[in-house]
Order: sequence, then structure tokens, then C-alpha cells
Amino acid sequence: MAIKPNDEGASKEAPDMPTIAPRIFSERGPQDNVSGGGYSAGNQLFDPSVAALGGGRSYAGTITARAGGGRPNATKLTAAINRISVCATAADSVALPPAVGGQAIYLINNGAAACQIFADPSTSDTINGVVAATGVSLGIGKACSLASPAPGIWFWVLTA
Repeated sequence: MAIKPNDEGASKEAPDMPTIAPRIFSERGPQDNVSGGGYSAGNQLFDPSVAALGGGRSYAGTITARAGGGRPNATKLTAAINRISVCATAADSVALPPAVGGQAIYLINNGAAACQIFADPSTSDTINGVVAATGVSLGIGKACSLASPAPGIWFWVLTA
């Protein structure tokens, strides 16, 4: 048993404690490889080729919001990153895919008018608790992030 001082300065016996050697990071990952002159593509903690190629996310850069608006005929969004390039009149519309949980969608409105975003016409999904048939308005030059944390639910964060 080892002798250790107590709070009053006296010594008392303490149970033997295992000795823990200081840990040196000998278990390095690919990110610690300094001899290769950079990172390689492949299965590793961070694969820069994925980020360079859009992070594996799909995109649609020229979406036309459906003229006349309305949920039943809204242009369906099919990509993770979406740019509305044509929104000619207020309330022209787009529709989200069905909310199944675990989804993230980014939407930018570069059109000439505010665009109405609806949940998928074949569902009763909500956007921030707003019923599917009402939808939400995305202003000119605005962007939003939408996430589906569970089936039937979309939440959005709007830019200032």
C-alpha cells in the first residue's frame, strides 16, 4: 500500500492504484500522415474529395417555380441543394419531397418574386407546424435550410 498525505497533513494508507502510463498518440489516422504530401481520397476520417465534389449532395441550379402557385401542381424538388432561378409572380410554387426523417434540403430563391413552399402534395406533412396545404413563403433573394427530423415533419431556418 502507498502512503499518501490526508487533508490535515498526516499520512494514511491508501489502496494500491494501478499505474497508468502517459498516453502518446501512437494510434494516428490518415489525417496525421505528413510524409505523403497531402490527403488521399478514400475511406478515412475526412475525405476531401467528397467535400470538393459537393459533399455528395445532389443539386439543381435552374428550377422554375410553378406559375400560378398552388400545392397540387407545385414543381417538385428532387435535389438536396436547390436554386429557384425563375419565380415570375408572387406565390409561384415548389413542393418538398415526402418527409421521411433524416433529410436536409437547402433552397435559394433567385427569382423575381416570393415563392411558396409546400409539403409534398401526396402527404399531410407540416412545415414548422403549418399545415401542408398552406405552405410557407420564401422571399426574393432569401435562402432556407429545411430538415426532416421525423416522418411527416419539416422544419426550416430562414436567412435574414
